[in-house]
Amino acid sequence: MREIARLLPILLLVRASSLPASDFPSEKIIIRPHLSPLETTLSQADYGAEPGVGLAVSGGGARGLALIGVLKALNHEGIKVNFISGVSMGGIVGGLYACGYSPEEIEDIAYRVNWGEILSQSPLRKSLLTTQKGQSEKSLFAIRFQGWKPVIPIAMTSAQKLNQLLESLTSRAGIRPNISFDYLNPPIRIVCTDLLTGSRVVLSSGNLGEAMRASMAIPVAFTPVEMNGKLLVDGGLVDPIPTDIVKEAGVYPVVAVNMTSELRPASRIGDIVDIADQTTTIMTMDRKLESLAQADLVITPDLTGLTNTDFSRIDSLIKVGEAAAKASIPAIKMMLEAKSRKDGETPEFEVARSEICDLSNMPRTFFASRFRQSGTMTPSSIEDNLKRAFESGYLSEAWAEVLPETSACSIVYHLKDNPRVDAVKLEGITLFENSELYGLVEMRAGMVLNTRTIAEDRKRIEDLYIRSGFSLVRVATVFDQADGTLHFQVDEGRINDISIEGAKRTRRWAILRHIPFKSGDIFVREKGARAIDDLYGTGLFETAKLIALPESSGIKLAVKVVEKPYNYVRGGARFDLEYKSMAFVDLVADNVLGGGQEIYLSTVIGEKKRSLALHVQSDRLFKTLFTNLASIDYTELKRNQYINHEYFGYYKLKSHGAELTPGRQIPQLGTIYLLGLIRHIEWSEPGQADRRAFNKLALGVRSVVDTRDAISFPETGKYHYFELQFASDTRDEKTAYTRVVTSIEAHYRLTKRLNFHPRLLAGASSSIMPYFDEFSLGGLGSFLGLHKDEFLGDKTIQGAIELRNKIGDRFYIMARYNIGDIWSKLESMKFSQLRHGGGIGMGLRTPVGPIQGWYGRTDKGLDAFYLEIGYDW
Repeated sequence: MREIARLLPILLLVRASSLPASDFPSEKIIIRPHLSPLETTLSQADYGAEPGVGLAVSGGGARGLALIGVLKALNHEGIKVNFISGVSMGGIVGGLYACGYSPEEIEDIAYRVNWGEILSQSPLRKSLLTTQKGQSEKSLFAIRFQGWKPVIPIAMTSAQKLNQLLESLTSRAGIRPNISFDYLNPPIRIVCTDLLTGSRVVLSSGNLGEAMRASMAIPVAFTPVEMNGKLLVDGGLVDPIPTDIVKEAGVYPVVAVNMTSELRPASRIGDIVDIADQTTTIMTMDRKLESLAQADLVITPDLTGLTNTDFSRIDSLIKVGEAAAKASIPAIKMMLEAKSRKDGETPEFEVARSEICDLSNMPRTFFASRFRQSGTMTPSSIEDNLKRAFESGYLSEAWAEVLPETSACSIVYHLKDNPRVDAVKLEGITLFENSELYGLVEMRAGMVLNTRTIAEDRKRIEDLYIRSGFSLVRVATVFDQADGTLHFQVDEGRINDISIEGAKRTRRWAILRHIPFKSGDIFVREKGARAIDDLYGTGLFETAKLIALPESSGIKLAVKVVEKPYNYVRGGARFDLEYKSMAFVDLVADNVLGGGQEIYLSTVIGEKKRSLALHVQSDRLFKTLFTNLASIDYTELKRNQYINHEYFGYYKLKSHGAELTPGRQIPQLGTIYLLGLIRHIEWSEPGQADRRAFNKLALGVRSVVDTRDAISFPETGKYHYFELQFASDTRDEKTAYTRVVTSIEAHYRLTKRLNFHPRLLAGASSSIMPYFDEFSLGGLGSFLGLHKDEFLGDKTIQGAIELRNKIGDRFYIMARYNIGDIWSKLESMKFSQLRHGGGIGMGLRTPVGPIQGWYGRTDKGLDAFYLEIGYDW
């Protein structure tokens, strides 16, 4: 385990505590710094001697990003940050800075993160299997039950994706899952509130990513984090600006960065989160004033008009933070100078001579050239010389004697240097060639052991592993003084065991099938992140995480999950001008056998459509990627008919039947199915009492590829659908027909706001198909200017190109061009006479789904208006 040797307080044994200038002591003075043992750590001593500030940082949601600007200003002026204590967003930004990210890198992270997505409850769409997309995505609500009792959510989101982001960022920076935060640069304290006791909890060690997530757990908005028997939430509830922690650390000056929200006016209190935020602000006002009073300096960025939930103005937040810090730079420098002057008030004495002794391997001139010598010295200046000597990395011990002589003093520097290295050995390496790692090591046989060089060697080795994805590597160094061998012991992060925590109903194999590791494997960061995405994407868990527990050699990998209640009701609704209002309600029993199986009874109620269906679905069968969906259903549909572009009543369709679709999932791409169905369909034409019937038996194949990043207004990705059916009426074999249809569409981001969306569909049949299986032309999703299903036929080709421009965060303007036609007979197909159309539209992304309004017109002068509210299911 990597450790950093810390310099303990300087021990000054001074007989006379106060000496006049130009005097000299009557007795010997010994100045001796004390270090942790060299032979156990071989780590460079960190004196923390450089003057700097301690930051006490508030939260503030999006407003907390102003801290990035503060850090940029301090870095630009060369002012070191020696310590940070922070809460909420301030703790996150401060934590990333302590990990080693520069302010500019943190700024880039803030811009790249989709804050609306990262703070949402929905899993990343790219992590879902194809069968997990669809009905659940289009639901507007889900009410879960524990027995017959509804379960009221304790928060709007579990912040799973925020936790994964923080874990990824700390891992990429080489921060181990369990460390002391004193080993970070600068050291940091993350402040949380224990929801069980109401007390403040100061986190100084452990999993930094989890600590930052806990401090961000705003009540009602995010679920609390369980840690060591405590239920942790936003630290700002009890300590909005933790200045006292910085003062206790002994850092001066203490600079408080106040980014907290002021009380909201009535016009800005619109939902439960706003009420919770206002309540918290009121409760912490007195404590905030006390904390500000303890600071030596307060930086308060002008965040007027910038709310804690608006992440669209990151540039403004950073700029006001930087401006406020720049205005405070002169005052900070004055305090640092005053501190230096005060520290320099030590006894002075005349020095007649100085000498260096006790060296065995290093030349005296090496250190003499680094020492500052003058006729008048103080204990502080001698201490500085000792520090410079230690910073070379060549010493195991250093102390000085100030000896009185006749009219002045002499200084004897006792410097004990490290032994020479006789051999260098690299141990535990299996992922790289020894020669490759040996090329990264500067320490060689014959050289004097140097702790600074060794620390850099270790870091280079660890950086190579981390860049290659092996983020749990640990490199320890041990020097064997008996034979002069320097050992680099590489622990590559090999998994000794995998444990499951929190799974009550879910079977072990149902979790492990998502974990791409087994005992003996070496942990790979990207695989681990993917495993968590897959686990969370199942919809079975409130949260899912991997925890690496270091052992003497290797790690124990713990998969920690929090299960959801598995019985629930979900539903959704939509409206369009053709088929009016519709709603669906599903009664769901999830994870029935502990393997992720789902059984749900689904009903659709609408003016022109009604249905009832029972579905049994397995996204994955046991540990395989095979899937299966079996269903039985009854459906009634009134399908509009148009003649000469005018409404002419509707067809009445009734059907019932069963369908079985086993398939094979292709992760992150799509699914291939076999299709078998039997269905009885009856229908009558408008104004006709006679009914026609068809007993359909069909076999076929179906392929679905869906890589779109969103179900509404996607920015990237493709959607491809292919289906081939061999069908007939079981009562008449002469009615057999083959039906094939394929469609492909894609979304390309041309600029940050402009999107290009091409689409192509083709369908054909071997003979005349029954009415209910004919292809259709017309409607918002097919051909603008025509009504939905206005033309029917057995062959069709349809193409479209669409441009969509995003305005603000949720509003869109769109334009589309259509080309295509539909035919009943092959000989009727004439590509030179294809129909043309197009239109313009507006869209809005809302919590109830997309809202779209369009006007379309064909080259024949036919036109139509379209309005759709909600998802299309």
